[in-house]
Amino acid sequence: MKQLTFAFAAAGLFGAVAFAAPNGAEQPSFLRAGDTWVLSGDSITFIDLYRQTVQDAIDHFHPGSGIRLVNVGVWGQLTAEAKGRGVEMKPSVVSIMLGMNNVIHNTYGEGHDFGAAAAKYGEQIRRQVRQYMSQGADVLLFSPTLTDETENSYFAPWRTKAGLVEYGRAIRRICDEEGCRYVPVAEDFEMAKTEMGPNETLIPDGVHPYGAGQYAIARSLVHHLRVSSRLADAGERRGFDATALPAHDFSFRPASRFAAEAGEAPRIAVAAPPGTGRTLVRWSVEGTSLCGEAVLDFAVGAATQMVTLAAPPSGLPSGAGHISRMIMSATPERGRARLAVVDLARVKVVRMKDGACGGEVRTDDPRPEGPLVATWRIEEDGTDLWFTGRTYASSFPERPKGPAETWMNSSGMNGIMMMLDLRPPERFADNRFDHDMHMVCFSVLDKPWCVLPLAWINRSLQSCLYGAAERTADGYTWRIGLRGYVVDFRKFDVRRHDYFGFNMVFDDVDDKGVMGRYPIMPYPDLNTLTPERRLNQTVIVDRVGVVPQAGGETTNIGVTEI
Repeated sequence: MKQLTFAFAAAGLFGAVAFAAPNGAEQPSFLRAGDTWVLSGDSITFIDLYRQTVQDAIDHFHPGSGIRLVNVGVWGQLTAEAKGRGVEMKPSVVSIMLGMNNVIHNTYGEGHDFGAAAAKYGEQIRRQVRQYMSQGADVLLFSPTLTDETENSYFAPWRTKAGLVEYGRAIRRICDEEGCRYVPVAEDFEMAKTEMGPNETLIPDGVHPYGAGQYAIARSLVHHLRVSSRLADAGERRGFDATALPAHDFSFRPASRFAAEAGEAPRIAVAAPPGTGRTLVRWSVEGTSLCGEAVLDFAVGAATQMVTLAAPPSGLPSGAGHISRMIMSATPERGRARLAVVDLARVKVVRMKDGACGGEVRTDDPRPEGPLVATWRIEEDGTDLWFTGRTYASSFPERPKGPAETWMNSSGMNGIMMMLDLRPPERFADNRFDHDMHMVCFSVLDKPWCVLPLAWINRSLQSCLYGAAERTADGYTWRIGLRGYVVDFRKFDVRRHDYFGFNMVFDDVDDKGVMGRYPIMPYPDLNTLTPERRLNQTVIVDRVGVVPQAGGETTNIGVTEI
């Protein structure tokens, strides 16, 4: 295996290798320099990871282009409610992906006829298209992603897929009649599902693409809008690729799941089909001008080659709870670029001793109870795993909300939000969901005193989730346990895991309804502690001492091909 290391540089390095320069005769990108692209949608757009990824890809291939992507998606938004979103920005490009909320909050019988609903939906989309086009914008319509009716979810996605398929047909007709572009996001997304492993999911709650699901949407846009091609000139027809997504013929894999030293650059193994020849590999850091490149030569039968994505400390996660992300491309002399996202998360590592570990959560925020928020302890009991602790809370709201009302990040909840990562080592650091990744709400109500441990994402955990709490003079003690069958009729056994990931956020609402949020591992912005980018940002509990670390920290490295 050949290893190459190249230094990082400031922006401007791109284009230094002559063969990698864009071909002027090639069909251009859909994008033009200076474009303002408004993305209208519902929660799937609001999640924002697909927008971020496409923006990063644009900045990677066209640094300094001035292209700006603006998200105006609204969680829970119905199609009719989105009219005119972002029109005041005078966008040159508008994309619309709507329809999910029109169907998921209803109940349908077997074989329900969605024809009338699809016609109404189509007219609502048509009015929006005409409004944006009248302002001079080029409009892209995305077929809405389909629900996964096999997932057991509070969103009740059953018998909804057929309606979303009809919606996709409606917007395809609108594109033909109104002269806008149809992007087959749903069709590409369904194809991406066929590439999943047996325990992986792109839509853990049956509705929302998270992690790799958002990256799948980004891949569709990067391909069809020809993001890696030269930008269209002013007045030139915008380019568009209507072909199916190409196969993943290149491979990008981390050489190691962990980088112990702070500031240690990730090493990525790159493989290409035999005979690919000279290939320009480029990488850039999200939101910065930092970039680098290397030339690899994949001769006939050439082995996988290793590239160290050397970067200054400013391009890597600085400490526990921080993330960094790189875009990596491989462009052969003859052929279009292949892309991968490299996610880096600096996390804490806790070593178990005699089957147990623990700690406490403190805050600098003023609290009536003082700086100590909670204590916690993890204990093994044979095959079982138990989380116990004490939370210090002097008051509770008069009418607290339960977890089903508040979801994970809303105000009004007393209790604990737990992220639990029980994936095997080969998937542990990936920014994707599978059925070994869980999110749990442990809610406490004061009047009457009661508790509810609730598996929120991957609800199969509910069959082996136990919980209890006792009110104390200064708060409450709590206990959450895993005991029994988790997934696919497989009994949980903590001894199968050399290490696992977890994080807890302690939600404490005072009598005025103001909630404080206090995680075991700190985050720069708790409002972004959501599934789409934080899957590998859990404290690693190292049971047997196999996780490399420095000062109780390591960096998880996850790579996703797009």
